[in-house]
Amino acid sequence: MSPSRRSRVQAAILAVLIVTGLGLTAHPARAEAFADVPGSHWAAGSIEALQLSGVLVGTGGGLFEPDRPITRAELVTLLLRGRGLESQAQALVYAADLQSDGTGHEAGSAFTDVPREAWFWPYVTLAYRLGITNGREDGRFDPDGQATREELALFSVRAAGWAGEADRITSSEAAAGLEAMYSDWSGISGVGRGSVLLATQRGLVDGFPDGTYGPRRVSTRAEAAAVIERLRRIVPVANPPSGSVPGPSPATPTPPSPVTPPSDPDPASGPASDPARDPTPPPPSTPAPDPVPEPPPPPAPDPEPSGGVVYRPDLESQMLALVNAERAKAGLHPLALDPDLAKLARLKSADMVTLDYFSHTSPTYGSPFEMMRAAGVSYTYAGENLASASSLALAHEGLMQSPGHRANILRAEFTHIGIGVAEGGGFAYVFTQMFVGR
Repeated sequence: MSPSRRSRVQAAILAVLIVTGLGLTAHPARAEAFADVPGSHWAAGSIEALQLSGVLVGTGGGLFEPDRPITRAELVTLLLRGRGLESQAQALVYAADLQSDGTGHEAGSAFTDVPREAWFWPYVTLAYRLGITNGREDGRFDPDGQATREELALFSVRAAGWAGEADRITSSEAAAGLEAMYSDWSGISGVGRGSVLLATQRGLVDGFPDGTYGPRRVSTRAEAAAVIERLRRIVPVANPPSGSVPGPSPATPTPPSPVTPPSDPDPASGPASDPARDPTPPPPSTPAPDPVPEPPPPPAPDPEPSGGVVYRPDLESQMLALVNAERAKAGLHPLALDPDLAKLARLKSADMVTLDYFSHTSPTYGSPFEMMRAAGVSYTYAGENLASASSLALAHEGLMQSPGHRANILRAEFTHIGIGVAEGGGFAYVFTQMFVGR
């Protein structure tokens, strides 16, 4: 790679590493988050909470398939999203571009069965780097294998940053504790006993009415959602497990780095697993769009922005034009500027500059969806993109090169957008894009 080319790539990666995106299908007026999760389902509360926070986006067609066995790839993906590490996982895609050895082998591939082109590659790779999984003994990860209940506890404990505590539990302590809890405790592998004990003690997992834990039983998507939702309540999202993770540093100190785990437990015997599903299915095809109109002028900034924050309506207007140009190229209808969303996007950008953070979750307004609901903004679908960059061009390039942010910009269901650009932050500008579909 030539020096000039390397400089351009590094600049783009820098922009991408400080970009984070969040999108989901939200139904705030409904009791059910998904069509196949009625309010009477035992895990409905956990599933809806994760869906509204952007962790879950379903398997397509408005479905979640709560009772289907969850694959190992799906499990680590949801765990990382639940820990607020979506942007760090996506950043690995771009960091790996500088790590290729030129032979076709990707230096960032941790397992022989996790190719770079697989949708789950960044999540599995990040999970490996954080010590959440170490794969099978033969060098595979087994992404399509059905995750067992023992693995659900094991991966969740590691994602919580408790691996060191679990490892310090002696075999006799684990045996005594588990024997008092579960009649089938002896079926838990030596690798997982400390984690199952710790996860039970801290309320992450529990057993069945017959007194068993079922370590070799496959875990369902509903069970995984319930555990991840509990984990988010027990351990703040600002404290993911530490490790080699690109992107912005957490706002608070992270727990001690986890001890490198041994190989994951052998999977339970049983029928072949269902194929892994991309948790972010592509939007459906849409008719050719109408011609892109000239973007309407953004709302005028406050005469004296709060806290001395300076807004950039000129960049907001230019970003709207860039977004709609991308949608036109993809055969999608243009997004209309929503004044209420634009106001919220400005407030979010100003909040990040004033309080010096970079996250979807604001200490002032909460999640973007909570912010929208509090302001009376109605929606059926909603999403948010964030970027901090030294120029509009770099911010837009970074967003379009990231699969998650590009998906928000090109999501067919979205109909309106609000854009807020404020001077300050880690680079020259902070950009907030808020999307809704009605």
